[in-house]
Order: sequence, then structure tokens, then C-alpha cells
Amino acid sequence: MGRQDPGLSQLRRALLADERVAAHETIRARHRQVAPLPDDLPEAVVDALARSGATQLHAFQREAIDALRAGEHVVLGGGTGSGKSLCYQTLLLEALLTP
Repeated sequence: MGRQDPGLSQLRRALLADERVAAHETIRARHRQVAPLPDDLPEAVVDALARSGATQLHAFQREAIDALRAGEHVVLGGGTGSGKSLCYQTLLLEALLTP
């Protein structure tokens, strides 16, 4: 693991000392795992995603989409540009483009 910023270390210690923090977990970076788009996505959604360059998903995106479609609450955490928003946008497109 790389060297951590001193300010980040201080913030982490302060948060962990706060009694309102119920849990904390550090997750190491993993290699990118891909997953196919759901087979039952409307063709219009698949086409819209393809036009934006999304022909497959990260595994976490597919898991999130499946969970959201099942009515589960989903919270995603990741860096800027990691693809979190695509999970919600895919379902929004599906709702808008499905009669």
C-alpha cells in the first residue's frame, strides 16, 4: 500500500474515535472484473449505452443494477470516474425508454 497523506491519517483517526461511526473497513484495490449487460435490458438502452462506449459493465456495476432492480437499497463508493453513476443512469434510461 502506498504512503498515506498525513491529513488523511488524522481525519481517519478522528472519524474512528467518533462514537457515531458504527463500522469501518479498508478494502484493497482489486483487478477489474467485467460482467455482461443484463440480457433483458431493452434494446434502446443497450444502444444508448453502446453509443457512450459501455458495451460491458464492471462486476460491481452489474451487481448494483441487479440489486436495484430487485428493490434493494444500494450504496456505492469509489473514486471519481469509477462508474458509480452508470448503475443508476442505466435504470433511469430503462424507465424512460420502456413504454
